[in-house]
Amino acid sequence: WRNESRFIRMPYYEIYRFRGRFLRNGLFRLIYFCLFSGFLNIKFKADVFHGFYTFPALAATVFEAKCFGKKSVVTLFEPEPIEQHLNKPVIGFITKHILEWANYVTTLNHSLEYFIHETIHPKNIVTVTNWIENHFFVAASKLSTNNKFQSETKKILFVGRLEEQKGVFVLIESLAILRKKIDVKLEFIGPQNQIEKCRLLAKKFKVEGSIEFGGFKTEKELEKAYSRCDILVYPSLYKGGFGFTVIEAMAFSK
Repeated sequence: WRNESRFIRMPYYEIYRFRGRFLRNGLFRLIYFCLFSGFLNIKFKADVFHGFYTFPALAATVFEAKCFGKKSVVTLFEPEPIEQHLNKPVIGFITKHILEWANYVTTLNHSLEYFIHETIHPKNIVTVTNWIENHFFVAASKLSTNNKFQSETKKILFVGRLEEQKGVFVLIESLAILRKKIDVKLEFIGPQNQIEKCRLLAKKFKVEGSIEFGGFKTEKELEKAYSRCDILVYPSLYKGGFGFTVIEAMAFSK
């Protein structure tokens, strides 16, 4: 989040961002996370440490909680990163112990819960699925229409990072096949991590005129995008959790 404020105060929580994007080495990132999370704990006296997504963040969460005598919770999104760690002797050994030492391990779906339980055997593991706020349903009731599919041009929406594991390259190739049958437009919304490769693929398959790269959107703009599309596509190649975008799109369905 390079252009975001380092500190944000919300009604029920506060966000502090650490500027560590130049730290590529896992050990340095682990030390970095430990130092800053330790500083925040001393300042605010946390009761629970919660980590997710990357290995350094998970390790720092459990380590800091142990040092300060607090509870720790780690959340896992998909099995692939864990499988990659387990295939490496040192990192695999540390990963297993981190998940065993955590007070709770939460996953986004039951298949991932079963995989972690059978592979690592943590003491306390539970599935906590994604959810969306009530106001999203209120917006959906105001913006949703019944005449979406009456237009000759069908609108496909993708919301998420432009990355291979999200299935965007497969989606662009599929668009070339789909355009032979119907008139269709594809809109990408989200972080443009690999936008240049996406554009090259769009040019290769001659669909650049049928694709719009929208980039980041505000919540209101995203709600309008959901309301005007005919279908949301979630082509993830990872065996991850039930995505937020699927739930959000369902809120706008008729």
